[in-house]
Amino acid sequence: MLRIILLVLSAFLIAGCQDTNQKSTTELITDSYFFQKNTFNLNLYKCVIAQTNFNSTYRISSDLTDYLNLSTIKDQDTEIENCIHTFAKINELTPVKEDLLKGNLYLELSNCIAKTEEDVLYASLTSYLEYVKNNDVNLWSGISEFEDNQFIWVNIWPSQDYRETFMKTWLNSSKSGEFSLELSETAICENPYTNLFL
Repeated sequence: MLRIILLVLSAFLIAGCQDTNQKSTTELITDSYFFQKNTFNLNLYKCVIAQTNFNSTYRISSDLTDYLNLSTIKDQDTEIENCIHTFAKINELTPVKEDLLKGNLYLELSNCIAKTEEDVLYASLTSYLEYVKNNDVNLWSGISEFEDNQFIWVNIWPSQDYRETFMKTWLNSSKSGEFSLELSETAICENPYTNLFL
């Protein structure tokens, strides 16, 4: 009889534990466009003449006069005679495309003036970033930290041809007009400097 009572109590106990023990699920965050972003130090030298003893960590332009280094470790480099030096800390917007920084790259760099606060500017980039993500555009983008409402916008493409093909498609899309309108309310950007780095 005691054995039957213990079995019944055990059954109630097991059933009670199963009722209160809810199944837990783990949701993986796979959208790294919005997570795990790095900040890169950009050092760009535009030189009048080719440099013979330039740091080997730098990429060199196809005409051998411009030098580029994007690194999470390296800080601002020194000035070099006969070269214009641009330094900025670039906050990446598209970390899933970070592999583009490893090989040959086509750099597009624009100097911009913000008309709003940083958070408003970042919000204005949403439609652009969504388009890039949804269409799996092979593009790495970043924006520098603001300095007196000025910032640098950097795009890295795998090649000039890829950029030109994308721009034709992008300019014919409705998203292009929406983005231009949003961006024009938050910033003004100069025509970009572009160059191939090997």
